[in-house]
Amino acid sequence: MHKEAEDPHANDTELPYATDDVDFPTLGKAAVLLIIFTIFCSSLASGAYWLFVVHETVPPAHVLEATPTAPDPNIPILQKDPQAEIHKFRADEYDEERSYSHWKDGDGKTSLRIPIARAMEIVKAKGLPRALKQEEVGAAAPGDAALAAKPPGSSGR
Repeated sequence: MHKEAEDPHANDTELPYATDDVDFPTLGKAAVLLIIFTIFCSSLASGAYWLFVVHETVPPAHVLEATPTAPDPNIPILQKDPQAEIHKFRADEYDEERSYSHWKDGDGKTSLRIPIARAMEIVKAKGLPRALKQEEVGAAAPGDAALAAKPPGSSGR
């Protein structure tokens, strides 16, 4: 009679996962190939580095013992005494921020400068100008700068 094919796992207990899908010799070969590939790429990169990088050498002793030369007279000197110049600049700046002055800007308008301490006193006394609310923007006349610069807490129109 006809002999039925036997199931190779008929005597095994039922496992909730497959046990015959992993081939350890193939995994071992893949691991060996990965290690060989990594070593090859590392060697290739190292060889390329040493091939293309310019190697520094120690300069000859006579180059290290060279005496400094005077600056070329054809090159302009930008600052004769930088420390004195910065001290003068800071002193002028200090004087300007503590004095009143005026100047004309590029548009021909005259601008005034007041000392910083006085400006802080004015802001402390009057407050900062506030932005217009949406309803005030429509009500304000086009040149009405007084409304825009009105300090907070002051009465409206």
